[in-house]
Amino acid sequence: MKKLSIAAVLIFAIIAAGAATGNVFSKDQDSLINDELIPLSSSQNIAYNELETALENLDVKNFETSSGSIEVNESLLEQGVIGIKFNYGLDKKIKIVVEKGEEQVHYNYVDIGNYELFPLQFGNGDYKVSVLENTTDNKYRVLGTYEANVNLTDGNLVYLNSIQTVNWSKNDESSVIAKELTEGLETDSQKFKAIYEYIVRNIDYDYDKIDGLDYSYIPDNRVTLEERGGICYDYSALMASMLRSVGIPSKLVKGYGDFQPEVYHAWNEVLLDGDWYVVDATYDAQLLRNGREVQIVKSQDEYSAVNFY
Repeated sequence: MKKLSIAAVLIFAIIAAGAATGNVFSKDQDSLINDELIPLSSSQNIAYNELETALENLDVKNFETSSGSIEVNESLLEQGVIGIKFNYGLDKKIKIVVEKGEEQVHYNYVDIGNYELFPLQFGNGDYKVSVLENTTDNKYRVLGTYEANVNLTDGNLVYLNSIQTVNWSKNDESSVIAKELTEGLETDSQKFKAIYEYIVRNIDYDYDKIDGLDYSYIPDNRVTLEERGGICYDYSALMASMLRSVGIPSKLVKGYGDFQPEVYHAWNEVLLDGDWYVVDATYDAQLLRNGREVQIVKSQDEYSAVNFY
């Protein structure tokens, strides 16, 4: 069974031969970026506005457990997201499980005593959101379960939210940069390409970072921008955050790519002109730094998704 933890995307075999050149490009950078598969007419028929990212002190439900109180905030439920706050005083791992029918996804709850936002991304219907406490080894017990019904007019709205793994606000640095990059651009395709090029040109892959991470790691866009580097999880979180901040639905996806099928990876899917396109900024940034041409839009067949956020 493959280990489901974000691992470093190591030196890809396809670019290893050029590694000795560092950041020296053998061609003009613009000529290396192939955007021919991006639709030119995007946003002319479908347009999304920015969603509210902050919870309100409304629609809050409280659950008392033997280990502390759980607060569930429903104020953004109409956008397909739920807020969970656990006032917990012990030093044990806490997980949040979101499930709908046979589909489920697990999260590590890390910001103890504060709200974290989790998407309800499996479409309309009835959900169960459970808070689990670690007992021994890999065993957990359920402390409380909350049930919610999602009825969105457009399921793509979920992928505009600020959530635990794609955490953004209108005034943070990544959003300000995204706004500046897209100022005056008319279509979502133009906006996407501006943000994509900024990330692949300015963020380097950090080969040493993975060694110091633990199970609870969550990307911080501010740190990624400040250090101008990160792992695949950081690239994809930054990409999704910047796109969402300008009203372009974007998924953060975890799974496996054909280029390294045994390494857990993260990438994005972007909604343009009503269709989802696979984008891998991590992979492309490394290709560009070795003077290799990149195809912005990837083939879905080359990736095996495990979870979408």
